[in-house]
Amino acid sequence: MDTYQHKTLVNYEQWLRYMFEVHYDHLWNYIYYKTADQNRSTRLLLETFKTIWADRKRFEGQYIFSAPYLIASKLIRKSRVKPETKFDFKLAIHEEHTNPNTPHLNNEFVRVANGILEKIPRFSRTVLLMNRLDGLTVEEISQRLSIGNKDILETLDKAARQIEGLLTDTISTSLTTAQFLDLLAHLTPTSQQGSIEDDWTALMKSIRKEERFASITKGVMRWGGVALALIVILSIASEWRFATVTHKTPRGKIAYFLLPDSTFVTLNAESSVHYRRFGWKQSKVITLTGEAYIDLIPEINSLTIKTGDVITKPTNGAVNIANRNQTIQIHCIGGDTQVEIPEKGTFRLRPSEGLIYYAEHRTHKVKPIITSEVNAWARGEFYYTHEPLANVLDEIERQYDVDIQRDGIALDMHYFSGYFTSKNLDTALKRVCSQNLLEYSIDWKTRTITIK
Repeated sequence: MDTYQHKTLVNYEQWLRYMFEVHYDHLWNYIYYKTADQNRSTRLLLETFKTIWADRKRFEGQYIFSAPYLIASKLIRKSRVKPETKFDFKLAIHEEHTNPNTPHLNNEFVRVANGILEKIPRFSRTVLLMNRLDGLTVEEISQRLSIGNKDILETLDKAARQIEGLLTDTISTSLTTAQFLDLLAHLTPTSQQGSIEDDWTALMKSIRKEERFASITKGVMRWGGVALALIVILSIASEWRFATVTHKTPRGKIAYFLLPDSTFVTLNAESSVHYRRFGWKQSKVITLTGEAYIDLIPEINSLTIKTGDVITKPTNGAVNIANRNQTIQIHCIGGDTQVEIPEKGTFRLRPSEGLIYYAEHRTHKVKPIITSEVNAWARGEFYYTHEPLANVLDEIERQYDVDIQRDGIALDMHYFSGYFTSKNLDTALKRVCSQNLLEYSIDWKTRTITIK
């Protein structure tokens, strides 16, 4: 039997930003461990994400784990880092361990460590430092490098044996291999890695420059000078038109994106968010229709969300807001949330509190919530307690992109308590309808369900 699965709409620039933030530090270190060249590490890091951007449609906005490392490895090989090159590889004592309770952690150890690491084969050194300096487990290294756990363990064992031999030849130290490996965790690369914001700005500037050049070149070849002038005019007009940014999801799809201040937004099916691009730092206002889970980063303590006539101002933490069927629900999941309702006043919600506003009757109520259930829809789970059946069927329509015929059924007399998931339409309908002693039939060709 057919089933309908969630698909995801993605703003690719926001998706790239998210991947950039997730992989930035570890990936830069990975490249540095392989090349021991600070300038090359930053350049190859940016080239890696330019490659990901160019191939973004293949990734379809999914979270990619190993791809950045595979791409970086190819770029390193192309950059002709020769095995016999003498690396200027340097380590220093980590700031958090400047006064450790060990007499061996000193500048002499740093000198010995640098000398030994220069002599270890590049791959063994890279895996060893990912494990010891970055603190990655065997499984995490395996996921990043697409290499089996057994191979990673063998590489770490090989590196330990190589270190043991090199320590034996080093007269100036009495360290054992185990002591040497433990002390490595107290070190950090001495790098000139720039800030994530500076490197992100450089990345996007390079991408835009190349895209604009490609667009202009294509225009010249296709239409000539006159048409190219028209393209420039249209581009300027487009910039003004898109001064307002809109994220929108149809039925059966959810979307993930970042606001300009890195606030992470998960947008439910048949929903939209829009905001002014220019002047964002001064206003930080978004307008929401439908449902969204909004997770503010700790550094951001102000955001204004307009939902109908209701204004919500979360501070820190996260909030889930739904505007369906003339009912607005605001659920405070973390931090404090201020809610302003015209002619009703201002309300302050604490974590695990929710406010429901019935716009038609202009009434409201505040009640406790189960935070794990409030945003469960982002995981494809939907929980209800004595919810009007009409609202539940509306959600099934949104999640599965189907139409439900309900003529002749007094839905105002039916309620549902329980949950369904977005994994299987037939199962969801069975759970909802059986509780109300209703039957249903599915026309898979037209994606129409009839409730009887």
